Amino acid sequence: MQEMQLIYYNELPSWHLKQCFAYLSFIFPCEYPSVEENELTRLWMAEGFLGAVHVDSNSSSSSCSPQPQPEDLAHNCIQELGRRSILSVYTDKRDNMTECYLDNELISGLSRFVAGKDRFCMDDGNADVKETIPRVALTSKNFYVSNGTLSSLIENNKSLRTLLWDGQLSKFPNGVNLRFSACDAIFCAFKSLRVLKLRDLGIKILPVSIGELKSIRYLDLSRNNMKTLPSSIGKLKLLQTLKLSHCLQLRELPNEVKYLVSLRHLEIDECLHLSHLPATLKKLTKLETLSNFVVSTLNNHKRILGFKELVNLNNLSGQLEISHLERLKFVDGHHDAAAYLKEKQHLKRLILNWNHDNDHEDNKRDDERSLEQLEPHPNLQQLHIVGYSGVKYSSWLSSLNNLVDLSLNNCSKCESLPLEQFPKLKYLHLRRLDSLKYVIDQDDRCSWLEPEHLQYLSITDCPNLMSWWKGNTDNKALLFGAIKRMEIRYCPKLNSLPLFPNLDESLELEGSSVKPLLDTINYSGMASNSSSDWPLSRVKHLTIKNVEQHSLLPEDWLRNFVSLRYIHISERMSLIKGFKHLHSLSIMIIENCTLVDLSRDEWEGLQSLDLLILYQLAKLESLPKGIKHLTSLTYLDIETCPELKTLTEEIGHLKSLKTLCIIDCHKLASLPKGMINLKSLNWLLIRSCPLLLPRCQQGTGDDWPKIKHIKHIQLVGASEAYDQ
Repeated sequence: MQEMQLIYYNELPSWHLKQCFAYLSFIFPCEYPSVEENELTRLWMAEGFLGAVHVDSNSSSSSCSPQPQPEDLAHNCIQELGRRSILSVYTDKRDNMTECYLDNELISGLSRFVAGKDRFCMDDGNADVKETIPRVALTSKNFYVSNGTLSSLIENNKSLRTLLWDGQLSKFPNGVNLRFSACDAIFCAFKSLRVLKLRDLGIKILPVSIGELKSIRYLDLSRNNMKTLPSSIGKLKLLQTLKLSHCLQLRELPNEVKYLVSLRHLEIDECLHLSHLPATLKKLTKLETLSNFVVSTLNNHKRILGFKELVNLNNLSGQLEISHLERLKFVDGHHDAAAYLKEKQHLKRLILNWNHDNDHEDNKRDDERSLEQLEPHPNLQQLHIVGYSGVKYSSWLSSLNNLVDLSLNNCSKCESLPLEQFPKLKYLHLRRLDSLKYVIDQDDRCSWLEPEHLQYLSITDCPNLMSWWKGNTDNKALLFGAIKRMEIRYCPKLNSLPLFPNLDESLELEGSSVKPLLDTINYSGMASNSSSDWPLSRVKHLTIKNVEQHSLLPEDWLRNFVSLRYIHISERMSLIKGFKHLHSLSIMIIENCTLVDLSRDEWEGLQSLDLLILYQLAKLESLPKGIKHLTSLTYLDIETCPELKTLTEEIGHLKSLKTLCIIDCHKLASLPKGMINLKSLNWLLIRSCPLLLPRCQQGTGDDWPKIKHIKHIQLVGASEAYDQ
């Protein structure tokens, strides 16, 4: 087997690709199920693996093509490893984020074998580093500095190139706290480090000795507690990636960042106390990633990076968030500001965030002026606007011909949407638009009455939204032609939408009218004898919670959902007829339905049901006898059913059941004899069931003989918990 694996490895077309492959064993220990393509690229780049990476001879590149960037070379590597079934590559079409998985154990073993002694990944029984190893990952769930591992590492590995230490993988109740002295020891001892991750380790103060890491290319200090960085960080002239995300106490960056002349990626998202960026940042012209630009209250101060300095950073790519835009003040007649963002042709996602602490009338005028000056390049694909107090949107929106994703959040004064300007839009997210009454406030000629490309629609907390269109347009003639996912939450007045019979992924309806669903169920344009052609027959996930006008639904409204795999129904639903048609259903959750009737003889249709949760069913007195048909059921949870008095004897037919949870059922007085037949059941939890718990006590309880074969029994509320 090992010889076959080596042949597989030797067939990789270049030494660089073999290095990249071997490195996978180092960053894919069992704690890391996946890694983002951007992260993998930056690590490979820091390690120096991205040299003349082999490009397939069939590629269209030629000798006169420009020199490929490291990101392009890494992408080629990942695609090649994907083609060879070494990596599984998944790209989120909305976020354009690519995740890489190494999920084949044979490939993982080969990667570890070819890496040999170049790597060390600590596990629970392996804490002593006695030999020279260039790369170390501290991922043990029980590791701490005091056990001597750090001392052993320092003593034997002065030439360490890579150290990855992630405190998120710790199981300590309060996490790991890396002391100042330990940090200082790491910086002073490992001066050859190229990659260093000290993530989520409770670091409060960084020693000035961090400036000793003259070879460092990749530095991850995210999720720590520093308020600032030492000025000596400016000595890291080879640093390419600096990650400070979720450093919630970080107040400022030192002016010395101007000396980080190789810096390409600066991640400072979710640094909530960061008040400004230093003016010297404008000198980092190689910068490609700046995850957040913080507008300062002292925007014109010479030591603070003002909005004008964004003009110099035209290599920015990917995502840029501009926060605290309420601090930005433009005067009338100021027109040169358009260049701030318009030249940034590599940006794909732009987030514009206002954070007003009052509802002053001036906010409307100021926000409209600010938005007018923030025109992005037409290449922009995703635009998210948060906290905008203006009524109208800017004229430049019409230039965004490539926009596919639009999100408007907490734009409380917005009365209309300029959707007709975005012919390619696929994703639309509307949240907390208090003044919005109609999505399309136009006449019948507007193409967005029936959006052609829209695939994902989410509308949440729009209390005054009444209809998709204004006027008397007949919705029976209008369709969402390409829609895949739809979420409508807390829009109680929304009664009219284009129909969505071809919806093929998920539907979530919560705190809203059931009328759009009813109209779609009754759509006659797909008339067919085949259930696979009925409206909504392609939906896989369905969530219905606390809907208005639920009584309008026909009694067997579920019969159309023949492809359904997941259903969650909660509150106000009288439920249920028609679930015998749900042959593909795997998960069913029924919650807080006061009028629920589970006695109908329809359970035999649920041959594929794997998980069933019954929660807060006030009138449920017994499990239905039809439950015996759920032969594939592995998990059953019955919780907070105050009138439940008995479990049916038919529970003994659930041959596949592995987990049974019974919680807060105060009238349940005994277990059925059929429990003895549940040979696959290996976990039983009974909690807050005062009549049942005494009967299940080991040796003395009347029901103990029925359950003594179960491997794990947990009785909560009794004096003991049994784990056989």
